[in-house]
Amino acid sequence: MLMTQWLSKAQREAPVTLLLCSAMIAIYLVTAVQSQSFLHNIEYSSLAEDWVLYYPQMLVESWGWVRAITGAFIHIGPVHLGLNTIALFLFGREVEKGLGSVALFNAFLAGALGSSAAVIWFAPESPTAGASGAVYALMTLYVVVALRRRLEIRGLLVLIVVNILFTLMWSEVISVWGHFGGLAVGIALAIVTWAIRQKGVLNVAYILLCATCLGAVFWRLGLLSTTAPVLTTL
Repeated sequence: MLMTQWLSKAQREAPVTLLLCSAMIAIYLVTAVQSQSFLHNIEYSSLAEDWVLYYPQMLVESWGWVRAITGAFIHIGPVHLGLNTIALFLFGREVEKGLGSVALFNAFLAGALGSSAAVIWFAPESPTAGASGAVYALMTLYVVVALRRRLEIRGLLVLIVVNILFTLMWSEVISVWGHFGGLAVGIALAIVTWAIRQKGVLNVAYILLCATCLGAVFWRLGLLSTTAPVLTTL
């Protein structure tokens, strides 16, 4: 009964956030079934193999650029999934309540694309999975949402700094460029949100930021040039 009431409230307040979290969980379960393992869910999973962000593979696939989005929905094990799902729900819900569902979706998409762009530009040989970059973007954007509500943000700023330090300390297993790419997009989103108050104009600005991040992905893949990218051997 309590769970039903909680889900009903979450659906009313933040339907897109709930949908994104549900999609992440559903996709994780598919990979777990395919690999027959909850801990090693990306091993022997065709979905994970097709969706994970991996620059060399993106170069040889007709729709390789789509991995810049799908990679955000692939998670490695239940802990990775749990941390990102909880963070996405907490920050996504507040952003969606403050700015609207369309803005939340566009902010998530911009964070995912910006994170992926940073990875394929600066760490192209590293297979990467997870929504952490998008979460970083939403977490940073929430600073402005909280300021508009006149909420205390010192704890939030400390949390952001702690996450940055954690990323640097565990750089061997965490995508530094993925996190920092999401952080950079989050800063851009925050600046735009602080400057623009009209929701319609703000949504257009978010879409333009998504297009810019996608353009960075296309540029890296050679899709915006007339010459084909050269695939080097590993």
